[in-house]
Amino acid sequence: MIRTYWYLVLLATALGMAAMGAYATPILVLGLALGIFFGTVSLRGHRAQDATSTHPGL
Repeated sequence: MIRTYWYLVLLATALGMAAMGAYATPILVLGLALGIFFGTVSLRGHRAQDATSTHPGL
């Protein structure tokens, strides 16, 4: 799997905005929500094939 560094850019942007003060909490909540979402999506494996395709002949 090739990893990109877009998450570092997002983290740096979030830290810069959090330094402004009022944006800290919404950015942390958004980051947490996106982290949970993409973490959950990445856990999904390949779909198992149908039982009919694994035992084709009858």
